[in-house]
Amino acid sequence: MPMKFLFTIILSVLFQTNQPNDEKLDFYKKAGVSSYFEMNYELSMKKLGYVLRFRPKDDEAHYYRALCKYDMENYSGAIYELNKALEINPKKAEYYYLKGRSLYNNAKFEAALFTLNEAIKLDANNGEAFYIRASCHKHEGNMMGACEDLFEAADLNIELADKKIKKYCTVKN
Repeated sequence: MPMKFLFTIILSVLFQTNQPNDEKLDFYKKAGVSSYFEMNYELSMKKLGYVLRFRPKDDEAHYYRALCKYDMENYSGAIYELNKALEINPKKAEYYYLKGRSLYNNAKFEAALFTLNEAIKLDANNGEAFYIRASCHKHEGNMMGACEDLFEAADLNIELADKKIKKYCTVKN
């Protein structure tokens, strides 16, 4: 047996990755999502990380990892995961919305405005996106834009928007 062939076999055994089947990966993904809803964020990220090791293009796994990081107040980590999810699937309004919230919480108001614009383009019925975008406008000194978004948020049944309208805006006819 040639030495090169034997060396190749040894290397393949040493570096073998046991690719789990789709059923096992689906199980881990469901377990990761369930762990998120049980607020066991570390376990959720571990299970979803396992899925991503074999399915790096699973946008939902990235999204749920982002939710975990957001709830743990790791907004930069959430943004990282959401950038991955958006590279894979740029048509999900909820990905842009969570990224906008994360940017807002990191005091990156201009970037949050851009991201929330994308969320609203994809889902114009997301009152919370309008509400957070209004806060971004306020931080950027654009009270007219803030009030316009607060009125939209109020029309979409965001209760806090009514309080902010009374405080910052003139009443709309």
